[in-house]
Amino acid sequence: MVRDIEKMLKDIMQPVEGYIQTWIHPQNGREYREFLLPKNLTLNLITGYRADMRLKIIDRWLELEASTSPTPDPRVPRTLSEALRLAADQQDRIAAQADTIAQQQVRIEHDAPKVSALARIAGTEGSIDMRQAAKNLQVKPILLRNFMRDRRWIYRKGEHWLAYQTKLDSGLLEHKLVTLHQESGRTKIVTRLRVTAKGISRLGEMLHGWGAAR
Repeated sequence: MVRDIEKMLKDIMQPVEGYIQTWIHPQNGREYREFLLPKNLTLNLITGYRADMRLKIIDRWLELEASTSPTPDPRVPRTLSEALRLAADQQDRIAAQADTIAQQQVRIEHDAPKVSALARIAGTEGSIDMRQAAKNLQVKPILLRNFMRDRRWIYRKGEHWLAYQTKLDSGLLEHKLVTLHQESGRTKIVTRLRVTAKGISRLGEMLHGWGAAR
């Protein structure tokens, strides 16, 4: 190795003395010569040993020389240093993508029981009131009400919340007539808003996407 370094420095007309330093062995106390080479000379020495690396460098230079583009593409490395830096950047991007995929997988596994529960609800019959719907969706009732209002599922009329006709027609919501018995002995029929199983499933999907985007 020492002879190879000395020969390389001689071939490129560099003084050997400028790269030599003394190293003392910690056990036997003897002094040894060692060469402290900069990165470009280290790469030059290594490519002298590896024909595959040397060929890659030559092929890349020929490719650049054969290019007829009047304006060099800034994304194309023009030196070995730029090529090595580009390779490192690509590895960083791959690692970042792998990390993102891993995080998505964790989120999917975390949400899987909830998604499965909503799928089972979608296959059932009947409907529930807003408070029970919020409980099933694991959100506060006021948040669910405002969420549905802002997306034009429901609107307020007097003291009651009612469904838009489009949501009634699509089977997401329904109105149920309820008879109230007053203290005076009279009865009163009122309309109550109900969320169907299909509506619960759809709201679950929307809330999941809304939460991920926040």
